[in-house]
Amino acid sequence: MSDVNACWIRLFLGVAVAVGTLISAPNPIKANGTISNLDSSMKTYHRGDTGELLIWPSISINGDGSTTVVTVNVAIVDGGVSGDTLSFSPTKLAENGWSVSGNNTLVKDGSSSIVQYEYDPTTFEMKIHTSTDAAHSGGFWAQMVRAITFTPSPFMESTNTDRTIEIIPLEDGVNAFIYSGIYHVYDFDTTTRTWSNSNTNANSLTYWGRHGYLATITSGQENDLIRSVTAVGAQRWLGGSDNASLYTTLNGSAHPADGSGATDNWWFWLGGPERGKVFFKDNPVSPYTGGTTMAGYYSNWNTNALNPAPNNVEPNGSFAGEDYLQMVDTDAWNDLNGTQSLASFIEYGGSSTDSVSSVRIKVIGPNAFLNAFPCLNNLYGNVPMFDSVLLREWRLL
Repeated sequence: MSDVNACWIRLFLGVAVAVGTLISAPNPIKANGTISNLDSSMKTYHRGDTGELLIWPSISINGDGSTTVVTVNVAIVDGGVSGDTLSFSPTKLAENGWSVSGNNTLVKDGSSSIVQYEYDPTTFEMKIHTSTDAAHSGGFWAQMVRAITFTPSPFMESTNTDRTIEIIPLEDGVNAFIYSGIYHVYDFDTTTRTWSNSNTNANSLTYWGRHGYLATITSGQENDLIRSVTAVGAQRWLGGSDNASLYTTLNGSAHPADGSGATDNWWFWLGGPERGKVFFKDNPVSPYTGGTTMAGYYSNWNTNALNPAPNNVEPNGSFAGEDYLQMVDTDAWNDLNGTQSLASFIEYGGSSTDSVSSVRIKVIGPNAFLNAFPCLNNLYGNVPMFDSVLLREWRLL
């Protein structure tokens, strides 16, 4: 099977403030696209104004010719405050012949098109999709996205807090997840390759402005999620290695604690925001199995009761060249010779060169507390921004 025709399972991963929510869709598809006319400069919502703020009134969602989108997600991925709301402007919807028809439903005038939407106030995420999860072009979805509005929480703690709002189109078979304030995506590529060829292939790919790399895993939640979308029995490459020469090439010098750099003791990630970071230290003394996870990092090495001790604990380097990270048919990890041909997980997101479709909104000025006291509101014309600490002091009066 060629690279172009490989079967993919797309997975977007992320967490907002350490946790997130998973959105699923069936049947994998491989495609790409771009988003333009974002007007991504900082927007301001002033509490002296009333109404809602249009986020992207001129947005365009453009596929590459093969892209068909079944869902569009819009989320406050960073800075969200309890009470923040994403909704639709009826006036802006009407410009393209759409209207709200109750029960979180949008209808197109003179058409059978029906679109549903949900907003989760705990994750600050809106999902827009048809009632049958039918696929449509990016232009179809852009008509509705242009009408999405933001209204901040009425609580004073939300004042002077920046929000980041991001959009991601989901193709058939794509799962979305917010992680550390941005979207990540993982592809399960069933085409088998050596570790080196898998790494080269991953680095050559992009997805909606995000650059690819062999997946890095930084938490148990991420590890479990990746495992959940993999066929039982699948073996796959991840983006880790303890090859000293590769570390030196990546970082420009040997690991500081590695002396000459000739000993393969330090497991590190090769891509994304973790690029070059050591996450595990091999046991340096006989029997050379197991080791220590570095502070702030995660590992999930396999323990195989069928192997005689001490080789029952990974990584064990039981064969020459076991310098590359594999996820076995469970969710556990193994060190393996890179000449083996396996499927692979490819991650997108978090690279400094990514082009992410987002906008930042600053909320400033009077809030619900001041609105209850007109005498304080009179100060608004002379004071461009109220300090949030001062507001809290007023609340205690």
